[in-house]
Amino acid sequence: MNKLEQTRRKNLTLIIAIFIIGIAVYLGFTPLFNLIEGGVAGAVIGASFGAIFVIVLTMYLLNKQTEIEQESKKGERVFEEKVKIYQKILTQTKSMVEDGAISKSEIAELPFLMMELQVLGGDETIIAYEGVFSTINEIFNEDEEEDVVTIDENAKIKIYRKMLDFVRNCRVDLGVSDREINEKLFEATINTIQNAEEITQGIKKGKAKGWMTIEEFLQECKKRGRPPELIETTRKLHDELMQHYRSEPLFAIDIPDFTKSQSQYRFKAKTGKGVFCEITLRTKDVRIGNINKSPRWDYKQLKSGELFFEHWREDPRKLKIDGITGIDEQELKKILVVLDESKKVLEEGKVLKDYRRDKKRGDEEAKKKFEALLDEETRDLDN
Repeated sequence: MNKLEQTRRKNLTLIIAIFIIGIAVYLGFTPLFNLIEGGVAGAVIGASFGAIFVIVLTMYLLNKQTEIEQESKKGERVFEEKVKIYQKILTQTKSMVEDGAISKSEIAELPFLMMELQVLGGDETIIAYEGVFSTINEIFNEDEEEDVVTIDENAKIKIYRKMLDFVRNCRVDLGVSDREINEKLFEATINTIQNAEEITQGIKKGKAKGWMTIEEFLQECKKRGRPPELIETTRKLHDELMQHYRSEPLFAIDIPDFTKSQSQYRFKAKTGKGVFCEITLRTKDVRIGNINKSPRWDYKQLKSGELFFEHWREDPRKLKIDGITGIDEQELKKILVVLDESKKVLEEGKVLKDYRRDKKRGDEEAKKKFEALLDEETRDLDN
């Protein structure tokens, strides 16, 4: 039993004592005085009852004051701990989103943050953070092959929206405000964040925590035994992408530092709406993957000479090209045509629905649609 509970029990005992004394005085005081016929004895008894009543009442008031002080100290301590937990969640989420990538180690920390929050957080605050937790997990699970997943602008805005909802509930829980931020102010905040994000997306990443420049990337690949011709092909693809999309304000190439994780040697080309292709430097060839299928070719596989844009079976909404060792100017032009379409599909919101999760859950309809995306029909890119 803690001290606060002990104090409350003492107060209850004193209240009962005061109640009993009050009843005894009310019912027995007159008969007692009549019995002893007043005088000095009556005065002594009256004074004694008064003293006992004052002592008991004083004890109650002192205990009540102690209880209030203990409640106040407890409230202050809980408030301080809540602030620490909320700040910790904000700091770790900032760190996760700021570098543009979510790692497995960061995902592993989320359950512990949730457990810490459940110790002291209000119910509505816990529910709001569960939304943040689920959103981050969902974004990370979109690329099940990677230990580090790059997050695009849309994913960041999703997380920001959930975090702002969490912050609104933190304000109420901490007593900063007795009501949530109104919806107009909430949406204005979201728009401000989105505008800031669009500006920063237009700034190409240099050397920063978790990221590499193209020279660093290729140098590390060379150290790890990748053939010179594949390194040169990768450089050519990178430089061509930078040149081709140089006028796009939101275009960027993200090169995660693969030396800090177990991820593949790859970089991703992205626009404001997300990734529209990725280049992977493998042991014996270069792969161009994560290419969105386009309605221009009825979402089919594509072929042009030696180039074969085939289904990416891990995600049949996408295409890939394997086996690239060298590349000429004509082939490069064909590849850029397909990548332009991939980018267009992404920006216009025409990416096919993802049936992978429903399929895993045993949804037969999703399974059929998933398989339909893998049909072997191939369109000629040259026609």
